[in-house]
Amino acid sequence: MQGLNPSTAGRLSGELAALWDELMVQASASPFQSSGFCNLLDDAWPGSRDSRHIVIRSEDKLIAAVPAYLYGTCARLDYYRKSLGPDPFADPILLSHSLVGWHGYPVASRCRDRDLAIERFVAEAGREDAVAMFAGIPAHHQDLVDSLGRFGFELAVFHTAMVRDLTSFCGEDSTKGLPRKKRARVRNDLARARRAGTRIRPATVADRPAIVQLLACVLERKNTPQEVMPDRFVTRCLESPPPGLEVFVAVDAEERPIGTHLNFKWGRVYCIWLAGHAYDSLNRFRPSHALYVHSINRAKSLGCTMIEAGRDPYPIKRQHGFEPVSLLSAVRGSSPSSHRRAGAWVRFLQERHFKKYESHGILRQHPSNRH
Repeated sequence: MQGLNPSTAGRLSGELAALWDELMVQASASPFQSSGFCNLLDDAWPGSRDSRHIVIRSEDKLIAAVPAYLYGTCARLDYYRKSLGPDPFADPILLSHSLVGWHGYPVASRCRDRDLAIERFVAEAGREDAVAMFAGIPAHHQDLVDSLGRFGFELAVFHTAMVRDLTSFCGEDSTKGLPRKKRARVRNDLARARRAGTRIRPATVADRPAIVQLLACVLERKNTPQEVMPDRFVTRCLESPPPGLEVFVAVDAEERPIGTHLNFKWGRVYCIWLAGHAYDSLNRFRPSHALYVHSINRAKSLGCTMIEAGRDPYPIKRQHGFEPVSLLSAVRGSSPSSHRRAGAWVRFLQERHFKKYESHGILRQHPSNRH
């Protein structure tokens, strides 16, 4: 293609960052693919990695891009690698996924431009003898799924996103769009929260230490290592927020923060990214229910048509009207043996995900590899 200039970039800054974010908005990408979020990872995410962002220019315009990282060590990625037990998946990985976010896939406004980015991504992985991996691909992006199949990627379910269509109700009362029994239960929880003195407000600078602690409480309760969401990263995120970030806290009658939501407004989509709460407050103050209703109503008031609530299908999300949507991974090895190992790894992760959440009604929907 005349005037085509494919390249690989490190930190996104200056003119490239502006062009990058213009493409992310134009192509309805994810907030976890913005230049600000990519740079936040560079600055504050622990572990070792090299940014290898794929950039496809046509003359002076950015037409396609892939946020990508050649990972060394990373607590979250190591967790997935070691899932195979005593024989962990050890191949180098060029990964399009921030791990702390939800999505990772090539971004372009046109399919042919997207395919150029995939081709460059595969070539970059090959130069490093690394597995090329996308993770966090919405399963309903069928054109992308088909393209990845044609490029020889093996696909599997990686996670489950929880989403709610905001066009199903009018006004700013999110309970109106719920079935009768769910609506009654949510309204009862909200009434209990109000009687206890719970209210939601935007976070202030003074709230930052409490927000970090509320998020840490969730990890501790789940026996999850703290390095999966380190305090340093959360603090940096609050101090230098990436584009679209909004932070809210639930407070009790004494103004003590007892819950928090870190949300993104991105185009017509609103994302409840991180949530934390004080467990000793849940029964009396109902901060989680109050925050969910506030975030849904906030999204509606901003003109969003969709809200997402993270990757775990917990019952409270179903209660507030969220439904599961599969997020896929796609891998292509640098050699036949590498490809076989990578395929076995993501199939194992898929099966483990189904087993973990089958009690939450997650169906065993396998992506098709038709090519």
